[in-house]
Amino acid sequence: MKILRGISSLSSDSSTFLKAEELTDKCIMLQCDIVSLSNKIQVLKPMLKQSKSKDVVDLFFEFLPLEQAFPTIIYLAIDALTMPVCLTTTERTF
Repeated sequence: MKILRGISSLSSDSSTFLKAEELTDKCIMLQCDIVSLSNKIQVLKPMLKQSKSKDVVDLFFEFLPLEQAFPTIIYLAIDALTMPVCLTTTERTF
């Protein structure tokens, strides 16, 4: 459940938008540097005040040109976009 909360915190509609503590479990799962992510989020938040991103897809495309500066954010967005909605033993649905 914590991983799903981490995914939801990548959406600008979320009350926990880009809160590092919500993304901690996701970082552990993806083996990202949590301290680096916290620092990147501090830099990123002022930039996002003018952002028009509504969801993870918009966030991904907005920061794709800045991939070298924010690789962890891009990595988290890619993971969130490829996470299946439902997993069952016989099929996967998206």
